[in-house]
Amino acid sequence: MLKAQLMVNAGDLGRLKARKATLENRLKSSKEELSQVERHLSMFDNLASGDVAEATKTCVLGHRSGMQMLQNEFGYNPIYRRPGDTFKAKSSFVPRVKFQ
Repeated sequence: MLKAQLMVNAGDLGRLKARKATLENRLKSSKEELSQVERHLSMFDNLASGDVAEATKTCVLGHRSGMQMLQNEFGYNPIYRRPGDTFKAKSSFVPRVKFQ
């Protein structure tokens, strides 16, 4: 009976070693994938580390001047659109940002 137990344990040991090897390979590939993701995310960190407030201000002012140009040059009214108008804006969004 002891001999049969040792054979079962030896079989279990082989399966455990195979499982260990599989898990180590998965761990290695997961670490490699994580390093790639971290490298790609670092690009966004570099972008976000710039002056976000200044970029927002530039965007809002550019939007405002573009809307003003549409109103002056084409008679566009963001609130009211006449049935014959060919220009279709998605919304009358005006960013509400306070600048110092």
